[in-house]
Amino acid sequence: MNSKKSLIGVVCTFYNTNGGISSYVKGLEVEFRKINQSISIISPDIYTDKNISHINVASKGRVWVIIKTVKKLLELKPAEIHCHGTWYLLLSCLIYKWVSFFSLKDVPIAAVKHTEITKNRRSIKFKILSWIDRRCDCLVFVSNKFRESYLSVHENIGAIRTEVIWPGVNDILKEASSNNIYLKYKSEKNDFVITYMGLMEYQQKVDGLIMLLSAFSVICSRYSNMKLLIAGGGALEAQVDKKISDLGIKDCAIRVGLVENKADFYSISNLHCHISFKDIFPIVILEALACGVNVIANDIGDLRRLNIEGLRICDPEIDDIVDEIDSVMTNSEVVNSRYVMEVMGWSKCVEKFQKIF
Repeated sequence: MNSKKSLIGVVCTFYNTNGGISSYVKGLEVEFRKINQSISIISPDIYTDKNISHINVASKGRVWVIIKTVKKLLELKPAEIHCHGTWYLLLSCLIYKWVSFFSLKDVPIAAVKHTEITKNRRSIKFKILSWIDRRCDCLVFVSNKFRESYLSVHENIGAIRTEVIWPGVNDILKEASSNNIYLKYKSEKNDFVITYMGLMEYQQKVDGLIMLLSAFSVICSRYSNMKLLIAGGGALEAQVDKKISDLGIKDCAIRVGLVENKADFYSISNLHCHISFKDIFPIVILEALACGVNVIANDIGDLRRLNIEGLRICDPEIDDIVDEIDSVMTNSEVVNSRYVMEVMGWSKCVEKFQKIF
């Protein structure tokens, strides 16, 4: 980076959700501000949080969002841009870069890749996205596996620099509050509480949760003290409700909606499970580990590279999930939450972003 005090423009989408992209951006934002780094967040999403400020460029239609984003960038004049979001936001950043070039100013752009879009090389969408990516100065991926997958189909990416920067966790997860609203779900000392957290907006994510529910119903038939708390919501939540009803586990599989205090939520968890066929690198897994909770997940992103005690990787099959849950119930491991905080803190991510330009 040119200067610690020079302005970083962060353009992102999904800023108004509790999903992966917004959690990643907000985690970086908090850490950048800790070191007095000037940073401006631009997003087309309306988000109200007194602790976080961003510039809203919401408009009817993508063309107007592009125009408003470019205008705002021209006003702010950031020295570099990190773009977490869709192609039209990245295009806005590139337009600003090209305009700045005529004023003899080179503005480097890091396109941060969170989600796989399409692998069909013949599609027009693939060609457009690939063309836009090749105009960036650096492509940042949230996992090595994602970078390898991307490069395997984008062979003509050229000499563009690529980096991998994992998501992180922050220190707000250290302690649960005194008025923990989730304690009511663990009324008996021998209750075994499994937690799950995720947005129900993508079919492949919901398919993973439905598989977890099927495995949980098997566990419920063996033990009487089980609870599964499901945090999150979204357009496909009706599928989850139907599956819970069909399995006859309404009394022990409970949807709790969006979670305001994650430390509270994880404090009553004996085990966190995350089965998904969509995620690139779920931050919720790191957060659970940082709270000292054992985790079971299928092989997502770079989880196998973490080498953290208490993290168990399973096959996305009902029988295997059941076996792993059974194993944790009889022989859970001690998770070194302090180690997770030190190795996976957002400060580590910020250090890597600072070294890109």
